[in-house]
Amino acid sequence: MNERIRAPATKTKLLSKELLVAREIYAATVIEKRTPMYFNQLVERMTQRKLASRATISVALDMLFDQGFVRAEWTQTSEGKHVRGLTIAGEAMKFVKAIYDATK
Repeated sequence: MNERIRAPATKTKLLSKELLVAREIYAATVIEKRTPMYFNQLVERMTQRKLASRATISVALDMLFDQGFVRAEWTQTSEGKHVRGLTIAGEAMKFVKAIYDATK
């Protein structure tokens, strides 16, 4: 039989794009304590590791905002730029933490 051998799937490949984006925001803001975490940083982190494209991240963020998983507040960076800082909403924190812990 001619079967293809596939590389084993990583745990993060099992996540939807929305949960993958939420996990990445959690990792940056809670685990690495990066604040503020803004859209361009998120895109850079995820595209470098080939996790998602800019458009996919944007659509996923829209869904996460609608569902109340992610909040965005205007804040100023150390360089003086005003950006929308992304954080996981308090109500979703335990759920996203569990996702992160299960996939690290």
